[in-house]
Amino acid sequence: MDAVVQPVTQWLERANREYQDNVMKELSIPTGKSLPVEAARSVGQPAGVGVFDQIKGLLGMEPPKESPSDPAAIAAAKERELALTRQIEARKLEQQRNADAQRVAEQLKAVAEARKTAELDQVTRQSQKTAELARLAEEARRKGDVPANMEASAAAERKAAVAAEQAAAEKAETDRRVAAAAAEKVAAEKAASERKVAAAAEKVAAEKAANERKVAAAAEKVAAEKAANERKVAAAAEKVAAEKAANERKVAVAAEKVAAEKATDAAKRAKGATVGATADQSRSAGQLPIEQTAATSSKSRVKVSARKAHSGRGQCARAGRSVDLPAMYVVKSGDTLWDISRRYYDKGYKFEKIVRANSAKIESPDMIFPCQKIYLPGRHAFFLIMPMDERDAS
Repeated sequence: MDAVVQPVTQWLERANREYQDNVMKELSIPTGKSLPVEAARSVGQPAGVGVFDQIKGLLGMEPPKESPSDPAAIAAAKERELALTRQIEARKLEQQRNADAQRVAEQLKAVAEARKTAELDQVTRQSQKTAELARLAEEARRKGDVPANMEASAAAERKAAVAAEQAAAEKAETDRRVAAAAAEKVAAEKAASERKVAAAAEKVAAEKAANERKVAAAAEKVAAEKAANERKVAAAAEKVAAEKAANERKVAVAAEKVAAEKATDAAKRAKGATVGATADQSRSAGQLPIEQTAATSSKSRVKVSARKAHSGRGQCARAGRSVDLPAMYVVKSGDTLWDISRRYYDKGYKFEKIVRANSAKIESPDMIFPCQKIYLPGRHAFFLIMPMDERDAS
């Protein structure tokens, strides 16, 4: 029996040393308030949730917030979760090993009790045999048949020896079977524990690889988003630059237009000043502009006489009278287009508006006459042609 028990005891000691050397190193990491996954599930945590999420309520901790823009933080969080998972798996393995050791101890105890029971049975049988021999010897002594009794006693002893040998053989066979069964059971449990350890290691490795792939994917996503943002910023900068260039071109065109308008206004003012100066000189000489022209042109003389004929018909009753634009205005003596434009349009150089509106009547800005009816368009008129009925009336 000792030959069976001793190998089992040696295996238990060796397994304990391996446990101390390997598993305890994993358990040396500080675990804080770590609890097994079963404890988290026992309080109603949902299945399929991560280990850290399952026990965070029991530990009083919050899971780390993953930032999609920080792969290092994601990797650190995954490493912490893997470390916690390894701690829980190591604790489960420790509990399994303790349970295995307890079962083996119980089996050894059962084997020892069986051996003790067999020894007690053997002693009892031997005592019974001795008592039987003593009884037979006493009966032979009373009968006085010693040789027969002695022969019977020898036969009984031989029979007892054969029975003892048979009992010893049966006991040895029983002990061998019990030891073999115990050894097979211990070996099977050891193999199952090793398979569990290997499966747990493979699971941790697979989770680590999956987490690494997730971290790499997150890093690629962050890089892609960064590149996309950079492209958007570049496109926005190009758009802003294009809009700025377009605005600058518009400003340049507007500046050129303003400069052209200023140049045009300056030319008009210069021309108007010349016309006004001519008109002033004519007034200072006591003559109308048309009379100066008539002195040098026979055609003008014909027009002067015609205008004078008109003046004799009494059509100058409204000469110089103020009107509301747009309206027909009767020229009075001493009027010039510059004065009329300054009177009704606030600017003398706008006399060209009057000339364009009366192109059929006024051949030259210097050729207007007393009692002549001219059309004054509105201040903001776009069509500056005198109405047909007014032209007919004039």
